[in-house]
Amino acid sequence: MRIQKKLLLAFGIAFAFSLIACKSTPEPEPTPEPVPETKVEEKKPEPPAPVKEEKVEEKIDYSEANSASLQKLEDSRDEAINYGGNEDNEEGFAVAEAAYEALKAAAADSSKDSSKELDDLALKYDALKNYSIAIAKEEEIAENDFITANQEDYDKADSMLTELSWTETFESKSGQDLYDMSVEVISILDNIILNGYRAEAKQLRLDALAMKKKADEVKASVSRTADYKAAVEKFQSGDRNYVLKEPELAIADYEDAEYGFSSLYGEILEARAKASAAIEAAKKRNDFYR
Repeated sequence: MRIQKKLLLAFGIAFAFSLIACKSTPEPEPTPEPVPETKVEEKKPEPPAPVKEEKVEEKIDYSEANSASLQKLEDSRDEAINYGGNEDNEEGFAVAEAAYEALKAAAADSSKDSSKELDDLALKYDALKNYSIAIAKEEEIAENDFITANQEDYDKADSMLTELSWTETFESKSGQDLYDMSVEVISILDNIILNGYRAEAKQLRLDALAMKKKADEVKASVSRTADYKAAVEKFQSGDRNYVLKEPELAIADYEDAEYGFSSLYGEILEARAKASAAIEAAKKRNDFYR
């Protein structure tokens, strides 16, 4: 009986362990579906970044440009002195000279472009030369008494010349401005001179024409053909020069023409008077011997 109980107890324990074993065994997991392979694109190697070249700043040599401008400046300076600009306009010349000495030193620096400043100063010397030319033209106008007939223009030119003689003007204005002023002054004075000589030439033409009429009255073209033709050619040359705006040449031609016609007229009259006197003397002799 005890043996049966022990067998039943052993059988029960074994049955219980079998149940526990069954429950603890895991259920088989489902087989995973195959994942499609994804193609990985191969990356192309990127080109190497360009190497930045460091810019080397090139030094420019301005020695040739500076030398050319300095030579031009010195030529203009020499001309200004030759025309008397250093004496006629002492204040302006002194300003230019101070700048000249400074720029000569600057022009020796080949790393700096000084041509612009040199060229501008050259124009100041050109203005000084023109100043002297204008002074001479004013004297010519005064000597020929052309002022009264052109008073307004003369006063304008004279005022501009006065301004050009000031130190302040040469210090404050550029060479181009000074040069332009001097050119304008000369243009005004040239116009006054032209008008003055043209007026004089007109009057001399009238005088020559009056003498030609007298020469025609005594038949100079017949008795003194060559001399009469020469005087006519001078008169015609005067007309051409007057049209070509060369009144001074026209004046000389008209003066020569007037002299030629006047000489012909006087000489022919004198010859006629002598002939008449000779005839009268002959008549008296004939009457005496009758």
